[in-house]
Order: sequence, then C-alpha cells, then structure tokens
Amino acid sequence: MYATSSTASKRTPLQTLLLAINKQQNETRETIVELRNVVGRQQDLCEELRQARDEARDVVCKQHTMV
Repeated sequence: MYATSSTASKRTPLQTLLLAINKQQNETRETIVELRNVVGRQQDLCEELRQARDEARDVVCKQHTMV
C-alpha cells in the first residue's frame, strides 16, 4: 500500500525515511571532515610547541655553557 505514491510530488514513508537517513549520513561525513581538520591543526600546533620548547632548551643550554 505504501510502496508507491499516487502523486509524483508526494513521497512514500520509505522514501522519506531514506532521505532522512541520507541527510544524516551526509551531516555525519561533514562532521568527520571537520573533526579531522581540527585534529590536523592541533597536531600542527603541538609540533610548533615542541619546536619552540626545543629551541628554548637550546638557548638555555648555550647560556649555561657560556658561563
């Protein structure tokens, strides 16, 4: 009874459900992409902090050797 629609513009309950599922999947994919971007930026910032720490350590070591 619900398998087909009598009017082309009307959706069956199954079609409506499938469209909702598809929309949710697309939103989930977009969220995953955004999260990957955030993680990538965080990894870049962590690397910058490591480099800054290492540079600061080198400066301190050089100061101690000059004394």
